[in-house]
Amino acid sequence: MLIDEPLDIDLYCPPCDPGSEAWVATVRVKADLTELMPYMNAVLKNSYYDPEIPTLVWKEGAHKYFIRKNEFGINNLHDRAHAKRKIAKLVEQLNEVWERRDTIKPDHTSRKPPNVLEIFKLLPRTNCKECGMATCMAFAAALAQSDKTLKDCPLLDMPEFESNAQRLRELGL
Repeated sequence: MLIDEPLDIDLYCPPCDPGSEAWVATVRVKADLTELMPYMNAVLKNSYYDPEIPTLVWKEGAHKYFIRKNEFGINNLHDRAHAKRKIAKLVEQLNEVWERRDTIKPDHTSRKPPNVLEIFKLLPRTNCKECGMATCMAFAAALAQSDKTLKDCPLLDMPEFESNAQRLRELGL
């Protein structure tokens, strides 16, 4: 088992968004999680891995997860109880992948998240405001920050934008 110590969850409001109702939980551990990252990168879909830092980031639903050398965490949490449940599930997942590592081919492929302009180029660019944002560029920025999801843009469900929507999903959005 890689992570078995009592977990001390640091729950905080993102410094870039004071007063936010969404919280971030970070857990610091004694274990070096660097060796785990290529295995998680192999198992996860649409993860962003940078072995130089080292950092692994991925999205599941409304949450963005991260792993660094001696810490891991998750964003977009409601409160401490929600954080504890999500962290417990994440610890289970990390330990499960670590225990199966001899059956997983590690993926050392470095992938970085798409930038706002890459996202914008794949959007309908109509500035229709149906997503709740003033412009498609603002929506692209919100997507990049995980503040919005592709489902927030109803135009992406239209047949003429199907290939762009698929590409955006492939980018991990």
